[in-house]
Amino acid sequence: MEYPCLHTIQQLAQSPQLFFRALAGSPCDTLTSLATEVIINPKLNVFPNPNNGYFTLGFNAQKEVGILEIFDSMGRMVYGEKVAQWSQYKQVDITNLPAGSYYCRIKWEAKVAGVKILKE
Repeated sequence: MEYPCLHTIQQLAQSPQLFFRALAGSPCDTLTSLATEVIINPKLNVFPNPNNGYFTLGFNAQKEVGILEIFDSMGRMVYGEKVAQWSQYKQVDITNLPAGSYYCRIKWEAKVAGVKILKE
């Protein structure tokens, strides 16, 4: 059976009527905003990982107060808390959240560190 409406990927990519871009307000659009930040400390450690919802983040001490934000796989912020200045560890409890993959980000003024975690 032949399907006259089907096109190859090459034909679609060359079509002047098609524009490939993020859809405003879509989860993909939200996630791209996380990826555009400059990560200054890729050594943000999490242990244990995977975990049951209780875990500890380890990082270099900063002179500014930080903001911890945790995002679900759809890019929605599901947890937020301050991080004390000069601290090197932050204990986190997300046992109330469902199992899945999450992205933890700590921001100190212009500096950002992030890590993915897996809650079982």
